[in-house]
Amino acid sequence: MKPIRLEENTMESDFFTALNLPRRKLCFSERQVYIELHPSNSGPLAKLAKAPVILAQQLVVTVTPEESCPAGARIEAEIDVNGLEVVSPDISEADKSRIKQKIRSQLLQGDDFPWIRYQVNDVSVQRDGSSILAKGLLTLHGRAVEQYIRFKKTGANTYEANIQIAQTTFGLVPLTAMMGGLRSDDRIAIRCVVYLGK
Repeated sequence: MKPIRLEENTMESDFFTALNLPRRKLCFSERQVYIELHPSNSGPLAKLAKAPVILAQQLVVTVTPEESCPAGARIEAEIDVNGLEVVSPDISEADKSRIKQKIRSQLLQGDDFPWIRYQVNDVSVQRDGSSILAKGLLTLHGRAVEQYIRFKKTGANTYEANIQIAQTTFGLVPLTAMMGGLRSDDRIAIRCVVYLGK
């Protein structure tokens, strides 16, 4: 992945000052952080089955003041694999349960890898607060991969990011169904909305 160049007006102050946040340990749960996964399907039977929308319902993001870290903050996010829920309204409850179980046990192997983690190594904020660029390690299925995430301000204290990841990068084997007539594409779109209100 090519590195993203930071803009000229990257912040000069630290993370807390730039975003007008109290300088103390902050914990954000699923009430402030909304993470939605959008896999897509392909194959001869793709038109017959809607791709599920998956919501992370058990997560925590911790921001800790730490002078030795870039921007004066250590930022870590953890998602419990057991908290991934299928929320597509046009999929039956029985199918939602079956898809969730397949994702947890077959795709993510949740017994061996119960957490998805993102540890931020560097963070930059535009001086006008319009965007945040995080650079860190995304650990999924036991593999850590460098991942840039750019959050854009979409409202008062609200930031949104849209990224894509390839399942095979993390050693995952995309799911198939109906004897291979329906298969999950390698790339998954992820939408993340963060509310940084006090």
